[in-house]
Amino acid sequence: MVASQFKLAISKPNRCWLTPLTRGISRLSKVRIKGLSSYVDRHGRRRWRFRQRGYQCPMPDPQSREFADAYAAALRASETGGNRNSLARIPAGTIRALSVHYLQSQEFQALAEATRTPRRRIIDKFVDEFGSLPAARLERQHVTKLISKRSGTPAAANELLKVLRVIYSHGQRHGLVSIDPTQGIRKVKDQSEGHRTWTDDEIEHFRKSYPSGTRERLALELFLCTGQRVSDVTRMGRQHLKGGAISITQQKTGQPVAVPVLPELQAEIDRIDLGQAMFILTDRGAPYGVKSLSQWFVARTKACGLPDGLSPHGLRKACARRLAEAGCSPHEIAAITGHRSLSEVARYSRAADRLKLARQAMHKLSPDMEREQNLANQEGRLANSHTNNLKGNEK
Repeated sequence: MVASQFKLAISKPNRCWLTPLTRGISRLSKVRIKGLSSYVDRHGRRRWRFRQRGYQCPMPDPQSREFADAYAAALRASETGGNRNSLARIPAGTIRALSVHYLQSQEFQALAEATRTPRRRIIDKFVDEFGSLPAARLERQHVTKLISKRSGTPAAANELLKVLRVIYSHGQRHGLVSIDPTQGIRKVKDQSEGHRTWTDDEIEHFRKSYPSGTRERLALELFLCTGQRVSDVTRMGRQHLKGGAISITQQKTGQPVAVPVLPELQAEIDRIDLGQAMFILTDRGAPYGVKSLSQWFVARTKACGLPDGLSPHGLRKACARRLAEAGCSPHEIAAITGHRSLSEVARYSRAADRLKLARQAMHKLSPDMEREQNLANQEGRLANSHTNNLKGNEK
């Protein structure tokens, strides 16, 4: 491959292609550059990097003359086991050294894959920008500035703050740093409610659009009736049915849960082929991945005319909401959703019918309220009946 013969095309930050410029190779529409990705640094400049098989290194611009040689060297290094993240090759005391020490620790390796992957992504991006700086020189004012710059995206800002706090806490325990620059810095207040909770009307609309026996209906009932995450629903099968409940260990937290099967869900499970390993499979009969199942379900949601913003996670929140409306305690809701923190349960069940709960609370406070309301209704009906009789007599 001659880099000068190709034009760079970027479809996504982590998807890089070279498209031919010469006619002699015009039959090649696109060539994927394996292992190459890009990002924009804090100065607004696009940077390039190679990452493959645990090896990573910065790369020159793919349109430069030196790219071909640099890419070939990076491929050789990844194939021979060269690892730029080896602690022996990293200057001691740098942010990169501190980050790699954490990534290689049992603390990080013990995390669930669903937690490790996004955390590793955040760390890699931070290290690409600041990895060569001394870890001890990162001060509270620097972290505050970094978080403030991301205040437009509170979730991303808070995740970065959380990751930095974990890394420096790890460094303190192992004597790598003496201070934690994140100490005392508060999270960015997030005004959003996250994934929108499905309403009962939206759930019924989906059910009417996709009748019993369809894959869409099965997916809806699994998300709604179990209250589990997409990462757990993708793994569910008959092997998890035990004593009238779906018993599964949550992938994200490692928390075991046993959710009794409701009639709506049982009706859909009964329609599944007995020889089918997983409840939900693709058109080709293969299990869904977490991302692919979520994307497919969102697409089917839009296809039936429901508004944007509805997701499988919104059905998990709808399950918690329905449990709260039914009068379940936070502990009872947590037994279904698998949350260890009751504050998390409160966040998920926030969309509960406040008027209904307020009436229930007031009835508990004043047992006579309901009786008084019934008497008032009866008096009203009697007054109306008396008026109608008088009108009849006048005729």
